[in-house]
Amino acid sequence: MRLFARTGVDLVMVPARSEPQAVSDLLGGIADVYFGNASALLPLINNEQIRLIAVSAPERLAAVPDIPTVAETVPGFEAASWNGFLAPAATPEPIIAAIRNEVTAFVEMPEIARRLSSLGIVPGGLTKDQIAQEFQRERETYAIAIKAAGIPPPD
Repeated sequence: MRLFARTGVDLVMVPARSEPQAVSDLLGGIADVYFGNASALLPLINNEQIRLIAVSAPERLAAVPDIPTVAETVPGFEAASWNGFLAPAATPEPIIAAIRNEVTAFVEMPEIARRLSSLGIVPGGLTKDQIAQEFQRERETYAIAIKAAGIPPPD
């Protein structure tokens, strides 16, 4: 991972079959560290077998304001997951816009926003241009990570 490459930490990455398996391995002492989704790890905040060290979101999460961001130790580091809806490429733009507006309105409802926030998910919605910018930013970020990991480009 680019975090470890940037900090000089030498770890052996052992892929798990799924996030529940990775969390189980962490709880069982099989794995020493796990870099996972807040929604899977926040329910374990009071578990005595593990300790949540940091969040990789750009800002501290409202659900756990006492847990620092990685960027507080490694300036500029950010790795946040996001959720989205995808549709076939031929879907007319008015339909896409209607879905985007409805989903955004839904996640901004106070009860839903509170529930998402409690899971470490920052509720919101992006415009079409913001989504395109996010995809471009991720392409650039992952290209750097792939290069740092020494993974050769495909033939």
